[in-house]
Amino acid sequence: MLFFGMTFLFLGISIAPSIAIENLKKSSIPISSGNTLYVGGSGEGNYSKIQDAIDNATDGDTVFVYNGTYYENIETEKSINLIGENRETTVIDGGGYHFVVSFRNMYLAEYVSVQEFTIQNGRTGITYDTGINNLNKTTHLISPIHTSSGGFSNNIIINNEIGISIGWRSENIYIVGNNFFNNSKGINLDTTSWYNGIFNNFISENNYGICADGSLFNFISENIITLNKNDGMYFRSYCDSNEIKNNIICNNNNGIFFDYNCSGNIISDNNISSNEQKGIVINHSNSNIIEDNILIKNSMGIYLYYSSYNQIKNNYISNQKHDAAIRLYYLCNKNTVNFNILSNNEVGLILFRSLQNNITGNKFSENAYGLYMYEESKYNMISRNIFKNRYYGIIVGNPILLTLSINDFLDGSNFNKIINNNFCITQNEHAIFDGCWKNIWKQNYWGRPRVLPKIIYGGIFLFPFYNIDWHPAKEPYEI
Repeated sequence: MLFFGMTFLFLGISIAPSIAIENLKKSSIPISSGNTLYVGGSGEGNYSKIQDAIDNATDGDTVFVYNGTYYENIETEKSINLIGENRETTVIDGGGYHFVVSFRNMYLAEYVSVQEFTIQNGRTGITYDTGINNLNKTTHLISPIHTSSGGFSNNIIINNEIGISIGWRSENIYIVGNNFFNNSKGINLDTTSWYNGIFNNFISENNYGICADGSLFNFISENIITLNKNDGMYFRSYCDSNEIKNNIICNNNNGIFFDYNCSGNIISDNNISSNEQKGIVINHSNSNIIEDNILIKNSMGIYLYYSSYNQIKNNYISNQKHDAAIRLYYLCNKNTVNFNILSNNEVGLILFRSLQNNITGNKFSENAYGLYMYEESKYNMISRNIFKNRYYGIIVGNPILLTLSINDFLDGSNFNKIINNNFCITQNEHAIFDGCWKNIWKQNYWGRPRVLPKIIYGGIFLFPFYNIDWHPAKEPYEI
């Protein structure tokens, strides 16, 4: 019977995530309708300390705090609303000690909310924890057994080690409309926290903007994440099925970083620009979708390392300062790169030791080099792309032609298929190869109608050599 119940719950979770995330997008922070207790101000019977008011509150009550600075470390296990008069002038200062506001053991809490405060100078600004972090992680992944929910909105969270921390097995927490400054981490989502929403926050000048470790099914949207010293967003170890949509992510070190065994995530409709290193990094992670983003003026646009079965589609990637719009680097296999516009970069797309990728329907324009494959990149399909670049459209093989720093050259990028592409007129050759053979060039359009086969010049082992497109297209393809 236990096995049947666990199996049923597992199947339910397998089917439900997309429905749950849609519900999450439509939800709002709940507000209770109990009694109201007052802190500060001039009212008769008002409390002077926030903790005293909370101690005398019951589940469902509201604690309203008048303007002032309150030097406290607040802790509760109750479902309450904690509301300040004005976030600019209602300050809770943790004095540099541990937490500022802590919701502990919220295992069966129905909701909490914290609104309209400046929360500063703590190890953690706001902590939300179910108190069950010692239970088995696998059990939680199969069976969510609590219904906690609530939200933290319209606060200023500054000078903490962690701004807001959502702990183990916490779900349905909304972080909305807050400003995060000068924290080590603006927001931290702990292992197996899930179905949380992070909306409309301004996250700036922290070490990291948003961090997550093993956190699932979260929706992160409409945030501005800028000027953080390290990554705008950093996801580590089994962060699966999260959706990152409609954010502005600029002037960080890296924009978005998925690191190690993260799958099923969707990164869409974001503006990712002027980050010092890379716009998006996918490291040792499979089956993610990157679509409909704008990436401008990063050092590199999208970087995949040892990652397979990902989809990169319908992105606009331009003016990457020092490198490629997209780089598939080392055993990035069976990815699809489709219908992207790659413009004004050093290189449009680089493949290094990557196999069986599908490169279809992209527009490579005004890059120094369009597409570059080397170091045993094999069995890739390059089809129905447009190449109109300053120098070469496609290079297969020797990196000496490029200004990029590439070491340990040993090529053999063979068995690739380059079929049905449009090569527009460029300053140099449409395509060139070196140190490789057995690639297929077929029915490409080479800048003008051709009756005779098209010769692609190159070399093997320092000897001149050539490939041939025996049946070039007589007119450009509609792509």
